[in-house]
Amino acid sequence: MALECPSAFQNLPDSCYSGNGLLLFKGVVISGRSQQFATAATAGDEDNWKQDILDGKLTVIHNAKEVEDLSGEDTNYESPSQEIIKLFEGKYRFKMKLYLTVEQHRIARSYIGKRANIYPYDRGNNIICTSPDGIIRKGLSVSFLNVEKLGIPTADQPCWTVFDFQLENTSEMNEQLAVIKPYAGTIANRWYPYNLPTITTVVLEQEGSVAANVITVDVNYKSTYTTNNDGDANSIAPITGLAVANFSGVVSGTVTAPLSILADASIDGRYAVTFTTFVATDTLQVIPVVTDTDLYTSNVLTAS
Repeated sequence: MALECPSAFQNLPDSCYSGNGLLLFKGVVISGRSQQFATAATAGDEDNWKQDILDGKLTVIHNAKEVEDLSGEDTNYESPSQEIIKLFEGKYRFKMKLYLTVEQHRIARSYIGKRANIYPYDRGNNIICTSPDGIIRKGLSVSFLNVEKLGIPTADQPCWTVFDFQLENTSEMNEQLAVIKPYAGTIANRWYPYNLPTITTVVLEQEGSVAANVITVDVNYKSTYTTNNDGDANSIAPITGLAVANFSGVVSGTVTAPLSILADASIDGRYAVTFTTFVATDTLQVIPVVTDTDLYTSNVLTAS
């Protein structure tokens, strides 16, 4: 009797590609632990990513300026007779430097210590993920997430926001590694991860009074924490191109869509919003729509 161990390694398959094509990380998409895509086809559809962003399941961080690999080395035991035993593999860890605004940095600091998964994407527009069963696609598990305090800007470098990620399992980047190439496949459906939107909070302000069921509003992005010598927002940008679907009213306690909107011809970001009925004390809000290129939400405005 003898113990018959496998004598052959699994063959490496031939390929039409040379290498894995993975490049320097350009950004990450952060997800909750439960978020995942049911299949590779689901994960390849841009609208599914945008819907999860709209639903608060995904948060996008673009435009990494520098990436530093801080992964730990594998640990082996070597006996006095030079026999080697593998003990454990070093953890994956990396830092990303971004040049963010004051508002963006303040929000980023709220991510510290959160339990999360991440989908890094690289300069070649490859999205890195894991597939534990070969079917689903989900983000890599993160065991450490930190956003460092701002450094002091010097003559040699700007004031960076630094994200620090450590991955929980080396197997997710190896045995369970999966890559989504959204730029490949049906030409009409191609997309790029750097175009995934974030949800931007804008300011909704009433202009004039409600008249004939029409409320006129200004929609602007305003820099909340960077102000001028009058205390006003330093950066004000009107939001143009909004449609009926971007507005939602509450009329007499009922959520109601407007009948129509009309953009002002001379003032960017100003809209006349018409309802069947609308009076002072009813409310209006800008809401994100998954089919939009950019996603906006606003404060709830109570008409007066």
